Amino acid sequence: MLPSAAALREAFLWSEHRLVAKTATVSLHGNTYEVDAALVGRRVELVFDPFDLTSLSVRYAGRDMGAAIGHQIGRHVHPGATPETSPEPAPVTGIDYLALVHQRHTAALTQRVNYATLASGLEQLTLTADPPTTPRRTRDSRPTAKPLRIHENAVRAISGAGDAAPAHQPRRSRRPDQLVHQRTRPGRGHR
Repeated sequence: MLPSAAALREAFLWSEHRLVAKTATVSLHGNTYEVDAALVGRRVELVFDPFDLTSLSVRYAGRDMGAAIGHQIGRHVHPGATPETSPEPAPVTGIDYLALVHQRHTAALTQRVNYATLASGLEQLTLTADPPTTPRRTRDSRPTAKPLRIHENAVRAISGAGDAAPAHQPRRSRRPDQLVHQRTRPGRGHR
């Protein structure tokens, strides 16, 4: 089922929310519109065609509240709306591809099917349908493994005092000049 023209147009409309001023006007991209005075101080939804900012529909709480009347219109098109440009037509090559396809198709249809060669071809296929065999590997045919070698830079020389673990240092707070005390201060409870 196809949507109606009105539903299709509604699907491509844009909307923005605006606060209605004390003078019952709203502003949209430099344009000023008058709305119903009952909407003063309320946030309304303005529904519009981005290529025609002269007519807006006003909605409040999901209900249609009528059309906004253009008070001062300076911009007629939404700044974010870019018109769809059609690509330039491809240059004419002089080759009619559709006619070539049609000729090839009609030539294929005019040839008759030779059932005798088709049947003999099927018999040959069934006779030669044995799957190819691959030689199986045995333990003796596996490649021999090479011994592992260690690169001379992979192992460090062990020296006495230089490689010892660093002495334990107390933790520090965010400020490097203050040490964090591990015990709680007197008068404060544990948390």
